[in-house]
Amino acid sequence: MLRRVWNFLSLLAVTCVAAAVMVAVTLTWRSDDPPAQAANEVEVKLTKTPVTVRRIEEERVRIVDKFSGRLVPYESFTLGFEMAGRLLQFGKSDDGEYLDEGMAVRKGQLLAQLDDRLLKAKLLEVTAQLDSAKTQLEKADADYRRGRELQEKGGGLISTEDYEDRVTRWKEARARVKMTEAVAAQISRNLEDARIISPVDGVIAKRYAQMGESVRQHDAVFKLVQVDRVLLMLGVPESKIRAIRPGQAVQIEFIGRDTFGNPWRSRSGRVKQVAETENEVSKLFDVEVVVNNSDRDLKPGLIGLASVVVQQVDGYRIPTSSVLFRTERDPKTGRRHKVAFIFTVREDDRPHDGPVTPVDDTRSYSAHRYQLSGWIEQDRELVLLDLPPEHQNVVVRGQHRLVAGRPVQIVETDEVELDNDDYVPEYGPDAEAYDSPGLPNPRAAERQRDDP
Repeated sequence: MLRRVWNFLSLLAVTCVAAAVMVAVTLTWRSDDPPAQAANEVEVKLTKTPVTVRRIEEERVRIVDKFSGRLVPYESFTLGFEMAGRLLQFGKSDDGEYLDEGMAVRKGQLLAQLDDRLLKAKLLEVTAQLDSAKTQLEKADADYRRGRELQEKGGGLISTEDYEDRVTRWKEARARVKMTEAVAAQISRNLEDARIISPVDGVIAKRYAQMGESVRQHDAVFKLVQVDRVLLMLGVPESKIRAIRPGQAVQIEFIGRDTFGNPWRSRSGRVKQVAETENEVSKLFDVEVVVNNSDRDLKPGLIGLASVVVQQVDGYRIPTSSVLFRTERDPKTGRRHKVAFIFTVREDDRPHDGPVTPVDDTRSYSAHRYQLSGWIEQDRELVLLDLPPEHQNVVVRGQHRLVAGRPVQIVETDEVELDNDDYVPEYGPDAEAYDSPGLPNPRAAERQRDDP
């Protein structure tokens, strides 16, 4: 028992000695070189952070909203016969082939024909009857005129019964001609109804019947679509619909890609119609955009993304990548909230509202934080309606390593233009809409007041 106590005390003594040695070494190391430590701290504080800066100037900015939609034919026609009968044959294309789905047709072209042999035979019969009736009418008319002349001379040259008989024969002959003409006209209309004629230039989307089949009156035989122009049907929420008006220019990009992976060529169009009430199914407002498709490259069913210029403002465009988003605690309320800010660069000991380019290595620059209070998001940019002159040299690279007041080294100036003019129609008068003074500008009045 005594031996165990002795071993425990010996181990405790060794542990205490080791701890004392470690403390002594630590204190000695901390006090050996205080000037070097201070120098290191000063060096850290004075290290310049390399950044890339872009000068942001006020400019005219087009505010664009984007909506997705689906292409549909400009017009769609379901065509059938106005009478029942047996389908004799279809019309033929320029190559001599019977019309089928996918073939283009011209306005006025014959699409289909019913068996009209009985109608033609009936028309020949009625035509002969009409000729006979006209001959009889000519004879009855001559007799009637002669009898009237004799009656007008008086003297009993013609009896009353003979005169009235001539009048009756003349009226009956005239009625017979009119009735026969009506029958002939009806047969002619039936012959016209036995054919289907294309009402427009278009493409056959569907063919529902075959040659030799019996069809009823108004049965669908063809579905014809007009695709030299197509409609992009957009669904616009109520929060955006007030900015959409007929006649507005639209730029359209399509989701698909070609064989080589390249995006399909964008198209320009124009708003044709804006619905007055929301769609009961989608709860969105239907907007029709008409798009030129003279090359027939666009097919109904394609999905498109439409960009519509809804407003023009005087503002400042900054890259979204240069904005920092963080959650911070409010010093007054103690609550945490999200903030968005950018870092800007100023030249020390000089006015702060000018550009920092060209960079002078003999001068010093520092970073300053500017918190954003409101913006309009546009793709990869944020549009600010106001940006103080001292914060217009925006850090676009290297901002994640900055704190307010830290010295910076401008290693590169970003002169790349974020061209807002890329949004330009390809044809027609659409480009005029972009510079239209009718587009709303919330700062227009303020700008006019500032002009001398």
